[in-house]
Amino acid sequence: MTVNEKLRYDARHAVQASDFVQTALGSAFAQWRDSPGEWEQGARGYATRYGSRFAQHLVKRSIVFGVQAVNREDPRRIRSERAGFGNRMVDAVKYTFVAQRDDGSRGFAYSRVAGSYGAAFISRRWHPSRLHTFGSGMRAGTVSLGVETGMTVLNEFMPDVLRLLHLRRR
Repeated sequence: MTVNEKLRYDARHAVQASDFVQTALGSAFAQWRDSPGEWEQGARGYATRYGSRFAQHLVKRSIVFGVQAVNREDPRRIRSERAGFGNRMVDAVKYTFVAQRDDGSRGFAYSRVAGSYGAAFISRRWHPSRLHTFGSGMRAGTVSLGVETGMTVLNEFMPDVLRLLHLRRR
């Protein structure tokens, strides 16, 4: 893909309905945990958590695009070509960390790791000052990469689930 094609692809896929749902669920969990505690409870606290998480998502997408363009990574996800739940699960987790290159080869997905950790560290700047630490950034980046892995697994199996529920044609 050319950089222009990647930009168009990313523009179409950077903000999807699942991103709003994922942000809402993550914000609800943070609200329940009262994390960070400096952000109040109630609608205002939830809105702050939601805005923070969505802003972090947008920063992450920007970093991912930039690294993909420079590193010649194809932004499209690799789907498993193997049969069996276990094989597909292993591939889904693996493909969080493996990206297709523009030349057809595969290699480490620098964009996903850089995006997860870069956005985590940047977002610490608008969090309460006690979270302006290396450890806090590392934890947030690792959580982001974990969510990314979960979404990769979900995307691997979702067509099968929808087919079983008769929500999608074969």
